[in-house]
Amino acid sequence: MERLLQYFDDLDDFVYTIALLGERARTIGILAAFICLTVLVQLLGIYAAIANPPITVATGSLLVVGLMYRGIVCQSPEISAAS
Repeated sequence: MERLLQYFDDLDDFVYTIALLGERARTIGILAAFICLTVLVQLLGIYAAIANPPITVATGSLLVVGLMYRGIVCQSPEISAAS
C-alpha cells in the first residue's frame, strides 16, 4: 500500500512540474507578444508619419490633449486627500 502511495506522490510531483514549466512558457509567450505589439505600434507610427504627416500631427495633438484632460480630471487619491 505504501508503495502505491509513493507512486501517486511521484506522479503528482511530475504533473505539477509540467504545470510549472507551462506557466513559465506562458509568461515568456506573453512577454514576446507584448514586445511584438510594441514594435508594431512604433513601426505603424513611423509609417503614418511618412505617409501622411498632417494626419499624424493631428492624431498626436488629440492624444496629448486627451492625456492632459485625463491628468486634470482623474487626480490620484493622495493629491485629493492633501487638499
